[in-house]
Amino acid sequence: AKKRKEGLIESDDAPVARMRRSQVIDFDFKKQCLFCGEACEPVNPKHPDRWDRVVQCEKMGVKDAPPFKSIVLQYCEDRNDAWSREVALRCHGVHDLSAAEAQYHIRCYDGFRKIPAHTDQTSKIDDEALQLLVDQMYTNRKICTWTSIELHDKYVGYGGQLTRKQMFTKLVTHLGDDVVVLSIEGCASIVGFREYVSNIVKISEVDTVDEENEDALVRKITTEARGIPFNNKKYDLGDFTHAKTKQQTSATLLRLISKLIANGEVTKASLSLSQSIQYCITNTRNQTTLGLGVKLHHKFGSSDLIHILHEHGYTVSYDEVLRFRKSAAKYVSDDAATLHRMMGLSRTVGVIFGWYDNFDLLVSTPNGRRETHAMATEFQVHPAGIIENCNTQPGISTLIIPRLTTKQSKSVGNNRAIPLMHYTGPKKVMPPAVPTSKTTGIKYADVCAQQASLVAAQEKDTQWLNSLCQEQDAMEWNGFNNQQSRSQGVLKLICLVL
Repeated sequence: AKKRKEGLIESDDAPVARMRRSQVIDFDFKKQCLFCGEACEPVNPKHPDRWDRVVQCEKMGVKDAPPFKSIVLQYCEDRNDAWSREVALRCHGVHDLSAAEAQYHIRCYDGFRKIPAHTDQTSKIDDEALQLLVDQMYTNRKICTWTSIELHDKYVGYGGQLTRKQMFTKLVTHLGDDVVVLSIEGCASIVGFREYVSNIVKISEVDTVDEENEDALVRKITTEARGIPFNNKKYDLGDFTHAKTKQQTSATLLRLISKLIANGEVTKASLSLSQSIQYCITNTRNQTTLGLGVKLHHKFGSSDLIHILHEHGYTVSYDEVLRFRKSAAKYVSDDAATLHRMMGLSRTVGVIFGWYDNFDLLVSTPNGRRETHAMATEFQVHPAGIIENCNTQPGISTLIIPRLTTKQSKSVGNNRAIPLMHYTGPKKVMPPAVPTSKTTGIKYADVCAQQASLVAAQEKDTQWLNSLCQEQDAMEWNGFNNQQSRSQGVLKLICLVL
């Protein structure tokens, strides 16, 4: 006969894999309670009131009633806890409870039928392959242990799709306190049920985490953090990317923080917190502590804010922020050619800087003198010849700013930015003088009349040219001019009469 496949369900009423009677280890249905596993003692004639009443498992007396085994298994499914799994395993060990002369305490049966009000939501499994794996583990819980690799191989054999880490996490969460996980560095984790592992390994529960494991973790993070290369003589702006920031952070520290706050995913928050902790360990600046300090100082200009955040380990010191600003300002002013190449400019196009400011303006018009505001614009174009080549990489910043020494930083003074040339002329700029008869020999009224006549003549020329293009019987210029003059004269006369 062919061997039955492991995990095959033989009966329709069994929710888990059926096991042979020989696999039920050290359980006697004739002497032990089906629910609690304790011995079913006979009644003591001397103390009949102390007897824990025992009942034999039989079919219900009502016609066509389901067998007692089916009723118990239904309670097991409703409870879905460690006790129910234990009872279900015993029920699947035999074909018929009444034939096996199974018995139980009435007290235990009444307690088992009471479904807990607070059901454990984590115990429900929606993965069929994982459920089959759990069933097999409960079947062999008293005879073996498993490694995480073995469990994942069985899980994949049942058709599971999760990774080993995901499967192992869900499995341990589901089993809870029923199992013990033994972790050894460099080896796969070992899983076993507590009742079996306690027979081969002495287990001592403590309230605190083993200090040796904590010390080993601290040493590992410290070694990784202090082993990251650091150059104190320059600011490399190419390091301020997500990939470089992640690369220059302790991998163990980043993984630990990501698991604590982001379920293992590296986010902006987990990366920033990891770098802040690393700054406290090494006392060397990094992308987060320097970038955050410079950004906050640029936005708020508050030295007290930087001091407070530095005391709590989130940013570099205020002196380091000023040193970065001074170093950047000096580099931009001294290395214009390199800056132009970083901006993608060629030899034929120089960099253009613009400044804008508003000022009060007095305007003299025929209707009087008026005061208004105007916008002044100043542009500065650098000579294009300072750029020697145009080998640029758009979108990639490789700018390296030399870090000023303490002596150089003091010699710069308070210049934390490129100095700008401010306009120092009069606040109110007078408009140009209007031509008068004293300067040009022509009166202002005559100048206005000439301008009005010129505008009227241009409008009349435009109308005549439009008539030539659009009308079939267009007049020649003199006739069109006379017609327009008569029309204007009639309009003037009508206006005077009205």
